[in-house]
Parts: sequence; C-alpha cells; structure tokens
Amino acid sequence: MNQQQYNQLQHYLDTKQYPSNLNQKQQQQLKKATKYFTNINQTLYHQSELNPDFLQRVIKESELETILYNTHDSPLAGHLKVDATINRIQQKYFWYNM
Repeated sequence: MNQQQYNQLQHYLDTKQYPSNLNQKQQQQLKKATKYFTNINQTLYHQSELNPDFLQRVIKESELETILYNTHDSPLAGHLKVDATINRIQQKYFWYNM
C-alpha cells in the first residue's frame, strides 16, 4: 500500500477525522475502506471479511523490497519457488491472529 493511503487510514482510525485535502467522495471512500482495517500499535492490519478475528498486516511499498529480499534472495532464506516464497512471506510478515 502506498504511504499516503496508509497514513490516511491510520489517521482516520485514530481520530475519526478526515484529512483536510479530501473531497466528500474521497471521504466516503475512506470511511468505507476503514470497515476492514484496524490500527494496533501504529501498525495497520486488514481484517478478513469471513473471520474478523484474523488480521493481515498491511505492507507499505517502502517495506516491500526488504521483505522480498529477506524471504527470497538472502543467502539465509534459501532459494524457493514462487509459491513457497509467498507462503513464507505470509507466515512471517502478514498474519496476526487476535
């Protein structure tokens, strides 16, 4: 997720106030989007629609390259196929069960 979207979601979840640069349509979209997000210790999580207790950590664009390197290219990670790499990323970085 890009940094601006991440910050807008966090701000609205924390304060219930819209950023001043949003028009009415954008405000409605933001409010609707926050239905499936929660902010825990300044980290944004996406809630599963099927199981709201199952949270998935939202990854910022700025974190993506590091995560991919650490789970795929690093000599300590071992080289895995695409599916195995995705599973490793999900297990290590995304899943947070309340």
